[in-house]
Amino acid sequence: MADLPARTAARYAEDLVDAGLLQSHPTADRYRYHDLLRLFAAEQLAEEDGPEEISASEDRAARWTLRRATAAALHFEAEYGSAAVQGDAEGDPDPATAPVGSDRARAWLEEERAQWLGALRHAQSTGRHRQVVDAAEAMHWFSDATMDWELWAEVFLRATDSARALGSTREVAVQLNYLAWARNMCVFDYAGALAAADAALEAAREAGDELQVGWALGYGAGALQRLGRIGEAVARLRSSVARFAGLSCGESRLAELTALNALGQVLRMDGRPEEALAIHRRSKALCRAGIPGRPTVVSRAYLSLVSQCIGNDLAALGRWSEAEAPLREVLSLRAVNPVSFWSETARLELGVVLRHLGRHDEARQTLTAAHEALVRLNHPRQLEAAAELSTLEAAAAASRVRARDGAADRPGGSQ
Repeated sequence: MADLPARTAARYAEDLVDAGLLQSHPTADRYRYHDLLRLFAAEQLAEEDGPEEISASEDRAARWTLRRATAAALHFEAEYGSAAVQGDAEGDPDPATAPVGSDRARAWLEEERAQWLGALRHAQSTGRHRQVVDAAEAMHWFSDATMDWELWAEVFLRATDSARALGSTREVAVQLNYLAWARNMCVFDYAGALAAADAALEAAREAGDELQVGWALGYGAGALQRLGRIGEAVARLRSSVARFAGLSCGESRLAELTALNALGQVLRMDGRPEEALAIHRRSKALCRAGIPGRPTVVSRAYLSLVSQCIGNDLAALGRWSEAEAPLREVLSLRAVNPVSFWSETARLELGVVLRHLGRHDEARQTLTAAHEALVRLNHPRQLEAAAELSTLEAAAAASRVRARDGAADRPGGSQ
């Protein structure tokens, strides 16, 4: 904000701490004011600096923050480090202090969430639409790992508006597809998700981008499924799979896997688990074969998704003993690269399988852990977990009654 070299700014900040005018934050790498000093500083700012100087300072801070957020988010991109990913991005504004590795990048993005979202808003309000779109594009893999963040709906809506301001029809389609995902998965606004997917489909067709056409069909299908329009969802997903299968890039294989997994899930919901199982086994074979141009960690992530689908297909067929292994495989695969939003749904489903296998103690422990985590994540399936725990307790109570009655009926039993 002061337009100083970082080392100079750090020295001045420490001088202010020594003078009792700033306080070091006890845990984060930042400083803060005492409340009264904050008020005094705001008064001095209004008296000593003009609107142009204040605006320029705020703009410098916003640019710096959004550049760092963009660079940090790229750590989660499947092709991180490649020239294709870096593209025309400016890179981190201060590489010497940049977070290194995905763990530190995630910690920075979480701690500074309010700051970089504010910087994104500032960038859009000041017409820096390219920076807004680039930041949102960089965020899309990271958003997949933080689906409990409601802010993604705002991020991708702003990026859509900025893409329109840039006149880029293809980027409008891309950001609308991300927006449809966010409304489906983060804020559970299924009508809004369908509207975004339909708009993405129109933009993708106008741009002649078959990959984005396929994604728009898939995201629209997800919304239709959640709205109970199963037949329409199946039709869109079949079209989506066909689009992706006709393409040859690495991203199209990822997209095809996503669409196949979703198609199988909708078929299972429609009471067709045998068809679903066949679809998901086809998807698993694609995962095992590897995904061109993508690291092993990506194949492993998709393998965990399809294993979860297979476990649920087998459970829907009543093949409980077979369903246990693929669901345990999911938790094992995700233990290496945990994503709570996904992992805990698999834990819930494993708990249901254990209940049906009559292993009530294991089921109770598993369902309790899943329920507590889903509540923390504000996941809609927390209600399902609570219901499963109630069903388990009712079954256990009934079993105790039967055991007591059986004992009473035996010679010498209690009367």
